[in-house]
Amino acid sequence: MTDRTATVSRSVSTSLARPHPIHGTVPAERAEVDRAAKRQANTEWARRARLKKWFGVAEALTHCPANLARGKPCRAELQNRKVDGVTVPFCPQCDRKRRGICMDCQRAPVEGTPGKALRCLMCHKIARSETGRRFAKKHPARVRQKWRARKKRLLEAPGVWEARLERSRLWRLAHPKAVAASKVAWGQSEAARAYQRDYRARMAEKRREAERERDRARARGDVITHPCTSCQTALVGRQKKCAACRTQAVRTARAALIGAAA
Repeated sequence: MTDRTATVSRSVSTSLARPHPIHGTVPAERAEVDRAAKRQANTEWARRARLKKWFGVAEALTHCPANLARGKPCRAELQNRKVDGVTVPFCPQCDRKRRGICMDCQRAPVEGTPGKALRCLMCHKIARSETGRRFAKKHPARVRQKWRARKKRLLEAPGVWEARLERSRLWRLAHPKAVAASKVAWGQSEAARAYQRDYRARMAEKRREAERERDRARARGDVITHPCTSCQTALVGRQKKCAACRTQAVRTARAALIGAAA
């Protein structure tokens, strides 16, 4: 409380508690009611003064000059309506704010104080997530740095990261439909398409580099070999396993089939 506010409050309390020349001393309950009524009257007077000032500025504009919040101008298209036979400018968005109606969906009550809050609970969550996405797109390095610092703190804490992974695993096991829906949604998103394009481009470049290396080896007269997937024996051509490993694989598969049939 500033000095001026404290002085005004003391003067009001003194004037209300001073003995009246006819009625005598004002009771404390009545003094409190009178102070509340005076505050309400002052608030209403300030609102009318701001509205009068707004009318004077808005008459020459096509968009609302008011601010919905700090750093958030309204800029809604003004409309006209008649009040007591006089045509005055009217802002529907500021009117919704005054009545406590969400500015996005324009039907649900706001989450917070009417006249101050702007959105309902659901629209507030959507706007907050959109703000986070815009910030991450504009400042990707800062987001990555923040996440790395957070992950470092989690890894340094004993057992915290493992507990989080275990909690996530248990949640996925308990909600298979939600996991499937999230995978489908991500597969249809632009991020998934961008990842697939990048993956195909990297794999194509890797194949082209391998082909160029084979061409250089053929030009030098070298024998191109690759290891067997089972015993790591050097092979030539397109086969993945050597003859011995292929024979053993066939025998193992045949024995498994015979055992299953028996």
